[in-house]
Amino acid sequence: MEQLHRLYNTHVKLLAFDLLSLTQTPSHSPSDPISFSRGGTFFSRAETVGTITSRELKPNKFLKFTVDDGTGCIVCVLWLNHLVSPYFSRCSPPSLHRLYNTHVKLLAFDLLSLTQTPSHSPSDPISFSRGGTFFSRAETVGTITSRELKPNKFLKFTVDDGTGCIVCVLWLNHLVSPNFSRCSPPSVRLIAQMASHFAAEVRLGVVARVRGRITSYRGAVQITVSDVVVERDPNEETLHLLECMSLASKCYN
Repeated sequence: MEQLHRLYNTHVKLLAFDLLSLTQTPSHSPSDPISFSRGGTFFSRAETVGTITSRELKPNKFLKFTVDDGTGCIVCVLWLNHLVSPYFSRCSPPSLHRLYNTHVKLLAFDLLSLTQTPSHSPSDPISFSRGGTFFSRAETVGTITSRELKPNKFLKFTVDDGTGCIVCVLWLNHLVSPNFSRCSPPSVRLIAQMASHFAAEVRLGVVARVRGRITSYRGAVQITVSDVVVERDPNEETLHLLECMSLASKCYN
């Protein structure tokens, strides 16, 4: 139940002091045996910025390093055993790319020009790439310029970031979709409530940050939405633009 919290799959920005003081409790999820929370809010991913103060490398196994942000030191582990680990035995080569499961910050111009190729994965029939780098998730920030609601089915809206318009689809059919037939009714109701909350946030003219899976419909790239956050700071759109340009030149090319 706690995994359905709106921030659970978001990379939350936390100081080391706050991250290291999170409450740990046993979880019923086999993939996440420990739940981390603070004041009733559950987290599974985090983002930190600081100085690297230690580094320990085990070739083809892992890299362990420490990040000091001035409030404490966070131990970070980067696994390097993907080519030999049994956990990745069923994955296709593109899904092993370091950015594949990351919500990459992309401008609309770059997102809409991704190369689409057939994939061998049943869950991801289309692979999206740029210069040999494969992506499956994206994050965009822009002004909502259109909104089409089909009650209990989906909400389709467009995000304009100044370089192009991205079509985003938020599904609202969780209570009747067979894809959720194996989930417990309380869990499905929570998912549906979250989707309804996100749909209410989507209004014409607001600046929103949208994250989700990169998908294709009739050959056109779109985002299947996982979460929506309305930005109150008018500078966020410009900051996102600058971040995208920097990441495109340093990481994606």
